Amino acid sequence: MTIRLVHQTDLFRPYSDPDDHWDLACVYALAASGQPELGGVLVDFPTDDPSRS
Repeated sequence: MTIRLVHQTDLFRPYSDPDDHWDLACVYALAASGQPELGGVLVDFPTDDPSRS
């Protein structure tokens, strides 16, 4: 049975939260190994206005 994975992340540019990049790299490595099937990556872009976060 194939497990389909959808990864959700909030990648900051410029990055201020390096674990987001680590998580994405790990998910990609798992998908490349054939364990889960990577169905997609959802990226939540944060607002440019720091007062609204």
